[in-house]
Amino acid sequence: TGDAGECASRIILICAMNQTLANMNTERNKVVIWKRKRGETGTLRNTNHLPTVHADSGSPWQPVPVSKLLETLTGLPAHRLPLGSIAEPHKRKLLEQGMMFWNHFLFFSSTPTAESLMESMERGLAIQCHSQQPAIDQVLPIYLTDGTAERDKTKMTYCGIQVKNREDDRTVTNYTAKMTHSNVKINTNDDNPYLVLRFSLRDKDTPEKSEGRLEKSTTIKNPQHYQLDEPRKQGKRQKKDKQATRQASLLFRGLDSFAFLSPQVKNALHKLVNIRTNLASRHANDPVGQLYVKDFMLCTERS
Repeated sequence: TGDAGECASRIILICAMNQTLANMNTERNKVVIWKRKRGETGTLRNTNHLPTVHADSGSPWQPVPVSKLLETLTGLPAHRLPLGSIAEPHKRKLLEQGMMFWNHFLFFSSTPTAESLMESMERGLAIQCHSQQPAIDQVLPIYLTDGTAERDKTKMTYCGIQVKNREDDRTVTNYTAKMTHSNVKINTNDDNPYLVLRFSLRDKDTPEKSEGRLEKSTTIKNPQHYQLDEPRKQGKRQKKDKQATRQASLLFRGLDSFAFLSPQVKNALHKLVNIRTNLASRHANDPVGQLYVKDFMLCTERS
């Protein structure tokens, strides 16, 4: 079920990225139409300042602000989201400067680094972590823009995704304390804010025995539904509080937490997360498949 849950989470994230891009293009077209009505000419300028990614190109794939992706995932304005214990200056930096650019996932056999996150950003990919990666299962690279076009790995940070596929997930508070920058061991700038998302895909979901279809949720979401509480432990308070001021966090309980998904997609994902098989093992002994995968690996992953 772990592999099925991680597969479902990748589908959810890719759907969210596609929906965010569609929303951004709709907003962009509205601005163009409004300018034309006023008699103004010219194209919209690239204000993303993201190295090697050209937002004025005709490609449908554009840099996406972290705030926009979070709004798609939750259906709530980014400024209303309960992002945990992150300090306000770090929160503003993450939401106002954080940019993503990816359209597929690539398996990593080692812990990502600032250098591999930069290369991932340039190649437009997100990361599926190896089974022994501490605390998280996937990594979405984030670049903190500051108005300059020069590439700088010290501006790299990340969104770490932790996926659980339990019907009754009671481990949320236990695992929250482990989803810290020091435990994840990604060597980005310690002063940068970062984001962690907990996907508990079957928690508060339709029971496995049900043969019925998941209907579109009529529940109005509020920010508290996405609150990921972090327990405090005596003796580690000072160190933990310092890390917590840079960590933004959200919790997604069940498929209905993803407001943008259609009922059809939710039903398909519901079937997927209840599969009882190891999807990855099906191709583990395929030499041709292994060679094919290696051709798409990053330079730091080929050794």
